[in-house]
Amino acid sequence: MEESVARFFISTSTYSVALPLIVGLMRIKRLQIIQRYVLALVIFSILVELAAVLLGRVLHLRNLPLLHVFSAVQFTLLWFIFAKRLIPPFSKRFFLGILIAFWSFAIICAIWIDGIYNFNAHARSFGAILIIIFCLCYFYQRLRKLDLENLETDPLFWVATGSLIYFSGSLILFIISNYILPNKAMSFSMWGVHGIFNTFNNLFFMIALWVQPTK
Repeated sequence: MEESVARFFISTSTYSVALPLIVGLMRIKRLQIIQRYVLALVIFSILVELAAVLLGRVLHLRNLPLLHVFSAVQFTLLWFIFAKRLIPPFSKRFFLGILIAFWSFAIICAIWIDGIYNFNAHARSFGAILIIIFCLCYFYQRLRKLDLENLETDPLFWVATGSLIYFSGSLILFIISNYILPNKAMSFSMWGVHGIFNTFNNLFFMIALWVQPTK
């Protein structure tokens, strides 16, 4: 991928988060609990992006530790979102165990494996796999129960669709990231592809915040 094209997709990805933010703020008084978690994730993403710009471009400091924090909080918020529908059939203890396992693994990776000043490839990959499993479990649950007459009005349907596309598409990028980041050309290509998936994810988040859930 040409560097100019990669920069375009990266920029598009960065600005696309404004779409779910605007929709979420417009409908903030009518948002249900799952939608409020989605809006919290959107706002947190923006704050981390601003902090990264401040540290990297203004203060000229390494901002990769922020990615470790973002990955942990992103997974936690998505965990809360999926927990609203996957408990049951999964027990609270089992689902809580997944969250504890991820946090434990993320901390171990940040301290001993990847280091806080490197891309957290292992934690991001592990989290992506778990979220993909959550999405598949949600879709399986919907196919088994068939309890929603208008599936398109379910915010979690759009969150699960966007998350499945984003994390499935980005998983390989997460796994190989530390091997290709030293290569500038390949690094730009990687983040360009990541930008495409992230833009789609933000679009699905926007729809999730726009729909009016039916009881």
